[in-house]
Amino acid sequence: MNKRRLLSLLTLFLFSFAMAQRDSIGMSVTKLSENTLKVKEFITYHNTSKNNLNRIKLLNWIAAYKPSHTPLSKRLLEERKTLMHFAPRKKLGKLTQLSINSTAIPANALNKENIYILLSSPLPPGNSVNISLEYTLQLPDINFTGYGQDTSQYHLKYFFLVPDSFDKDNQNPKYYENLEEKQNIDTHWSVKFSDFDGKIYSNLKKKSEDTFEGSIDKDPEFFIDKKNTTVPYTINYENTLVEILPPLNNEEREQLNFYLPLQLSFIKSILGSLPSKILITPKYGKDNQFMGIQDIDLWKFKLKFFPDNEILDINYLSILAKHCVENSIKNNNIANHWIEHGLASYIEIQYLKKFYSKSKLLGQLPDTLSFFGLHPLKWSNISKFDLKDRYGIAYQYQMTQNQDQPINTPYNELSDMNKTVISSMQAGVLFNFLAEKIGEAKFNDFVKEYITLHKNNTIDRKDFLDQLILASGYSGEFLEDYINHKNRVNFKIKYFQKSDNNFLLSVKKNTPLPIPFQAKTIDSLGNSKVFWYDTSTKTKAIYNIPNDKTQLIVLNDDYIFPEINLRDNYIYTTGFFSNMKKPKFKLFTDIPNPQYNEIFVTPTFKYTYYDKLLIGLSFTNKNLLRQPFIYNLSPYYSTGTGKQTGVTSFMYSFSPKDAFVQELSLGVGGAYFHYNKNLAFKKFSAFSNILFRKNMRSDIDHLLRFSYQVVDKQLTPLMQARKDYGHYKLLNAGYLIRNRKTIFEHSSGLNFQLGEDFSKISSENFFRWEYLRDRKISFRLFGGAFIQNHTRNSFFDFSISSLSNYAFSYSLIRQDGDDDFAPRQFILAEGGFKSGINRSANRWITTLNIDNNIWKIIDIYGDLGIYKNKGVPAKFIWDSGLKLKLIPDVLEIYFPIYSSLGFEPSLKNYQRRIRFMFEFDVSTLMIQIRRGWFSHR
Repeated sequence: MNKRRLLSLLTLFLFSFAMAQRDSIGMSVTKLSENTLKVKEFITYHNTSKNNLNRIKLLNWIAAYKPSHTPLSKRLLEERKTLMHFAPRKKLGKLTQLSINSTAIPANALNKENIYILLSSPLPPGNSVNISLEYTLQLPDINFTGYGQDTSQYHLKYFFLVPDSFDKDNQNPKYYENLEEKQNIDTHWSVKFSDFDGKIYSNLKKKSEDTFEGSIDKDPEFFIDKKNTTVPYTINYENTLVEILPPLNNEEREQLNFYLPLQLSFIKSILGSLPSKILITPKYGKDNQFMGIQDIDLWKFKLKFFPDNEILDINYLSILAKHCVENSIKNNNIANHWIEHGLASYIEIQYLKKFYSKSKLLGQLPDTLSFFGLHPLKWSNISKFDLKDRYGIAYQYQMTQNQDQPINTPYNELSDMNKTVISSMQAGVLFNFLAEKIGEAKFNDFVKEYITLHKNNTIDRKDFLDQLILASGYSGEFLEDYINHKNRVNFKIKYFQKSDNNFLLSVKKNTPLPIPFQAKTIDSLGNSKVFWYDTSTKTKAIYNIPNDKTQLIVLNDDYIFPEINLRDNYIYTTGFFSNMKKPKFKLFTDIPNPQYNEIFVTPTFKYTYYDKLLIGLSFTNKNLLRQPFIYNLSPYYSTGTGKQTGVTSFMYSFSPKDAFVQELSLGVGGAYFHYNKNLAFKKFSAFSNILFRKNMRSDIDHLLRFSYQVVDKQLTPLMQARKDYGHYKLLNAGYLIRNRKTIFEHSSGLNFQLGEDFSKISSENFFRWEYLRDRKISFRLFGGAFIQNHTRNSFFDFSISSLSNYAFSYSLIRQDGDDDFAPRQFILAEGGFKSGINRSANRWITTLNIDNNIWKIIDIYGDLGIYKNKGVPAKFIWDSGLKLKLIPDVLEIYFPIYSSLGFEPSLKNYQRRIRFMFEFDVSTLMIQIRRGWFSHR
């Protein structure tokens, strides 16, 4: 009894001490105009560091809302969001008329995101100081980040001046990047609003219609509905008030009456407690919904994966899980993001395992999607995966692309894809892996106990890992090193031996990390048993597995642990040929089944002028997860010649995880098609590409290319008499830099080509500048010169307006350039002229191509150039006209107007001077879709 009373008194003392050390902020906010607020603020700040403080840092994150030169503006452009970059000043955010302790601060000091207050005397550890502030805020447009104001609402977060809770010494600047980063936690807030129209909602406790107060472990936010159109959904669960602001219909509200108590109870069973108040704003609900289950609208068609009630349930489970974890721990969610996000994903996985254990990754789509009574998705391997497998598959995809990053990478350095795949999904998979190993109840007890013991402390990453290692019986010991590196872990079954009633299983792993693994045994009836084994730093070991009529042994099944190669994770115990990977033909690409050598067969169609419609089949092993060796065999039937044509390629890629090279590819290929009437060509090529590693948030690529090509062309007697080239070899080397930035897009390339009787060098530089929103001007500068030229005709010359395409590298509908489509099809290469001024240059050439958008899909273009041929003076040429961009960089039409030839519409056969560009490429088309071209045209 005495011990219990002593513990209670100690707990009360620690709580009182913590409250006494808690900062407090009192604030009155008055609306001066629709986008201007007057703020009076009083801060009591405690020195919780171990050193005397000579200054205190205030975060002034409204200063981030500038069109350029702030981390926020840079990140928005990286995400291809240009609205703030082109916004007028009145729509940007800023701080004005600041006074600190009644002393006015110069205006030029208010545009910085970190404002330092010099103290009159050092502030000792444990002491506090009072700070009085008065300032005016100009709120930004809400469409930039989701915070700010528009005609219908205010959403206030990150705008007020606050101390930085995570920089106790007040030394390091901190910047806003729209990452839901925490700036001030564990503070007692009291906020009063004046002169606002509309109802106010907040994650602080409501004292009156315009006053809010309380202490929370995340930043306060306020949502003000100017027009009072919001009808919140509210529910009280035990001691938790849930307020949901996104619009819900009556049916959804009734469903949430059932789902929300179930979800909150489930979350509480893992975290141990719930926040006293949960506010879900429209922005939070949109940003944190469950990815991959929403309906997809394709024109007049809708692809529906899950019933509406299941979408609602899973979405709000995901939203509430993230919200509850954020409010349960004091965490630096930039440095230790994976703890917070991983726990939220772990809750999602457990919920799916309990309530959606039979739901598949594609939901009901394989049953509902049909063509002529057939259900093609039912034949796919991806339709067999469970919904919970999405976490492992997503990371497997990112890892095979060599686009993953270490889990411990700061959140603001993760790529947009990895913010989901690495920070949330991979971390959640690892937590689930340990929970499966030690038991979910034991893992959940660890989570609850850790949160309870660290309720008043900011989480330390090393301490979290140390406690997790102890709770897992050292099964999680590998995590400390694992989270700091890109990992390519692979477990491989070498062989097995029968020993009495057991199997002796030889397992090899490619890492010294002591990662445990799961072994699943399956009998002939499909019954399975699961066994867990710890490993040491040794890479090879023998493990004893019970033999209970076992037919198949599988390691780490169902993507339970992220491995680079799953093809060696299983072994059959019966049948001499049972472990041979049998070939399996499948229609269309898929997630691979590691037990087969899958060959994907896809109908393909092409068109060229002489082969006409090409009907073929593509045979390839390329699937949705990248693999080192890829082959493609594509035979075609040429309806124009009645002959068989085709193309084939073989490529092997190396993707070292930490080297300066992102990917090294080596390959060979061949092609056989017709380039003229009854004349075919054969082409053999060997190539090597080196893609250099880049910062994962960068749009800049560096590529080094080498290729060797051999071309054989059939020639007519007339061509032979003209001494046309029928057999030639080309050696190419090039270096390319591509920068796909949103406002300033740029690429530069340097190329060298060596033939049997010539050598030449060329350079191409391309610039595209978006000077107004959706208004762009581009410049392309090309220069080329022959180092030596002993060719017998103009076949290898630099082209000015029509390519000879001697290497058959461009997708021309017709190769010959005499009439019809050939001169009309345009490829932006070499000279890049649209008017047929001259065909080639055999000494040197320099051209400038300019393209400027004037209205929606209409551009004006102009080309300038100087070229030199042997024996004649250099000549200046130019042309100009209009361009119609039906699909940018894919389908465009050029109408020449003025050129060195004169006013072209008045010239003979003007319709044949009109050019078109058609270069169908799936990746280019996807870029335009991602940039929103089709959505706002």
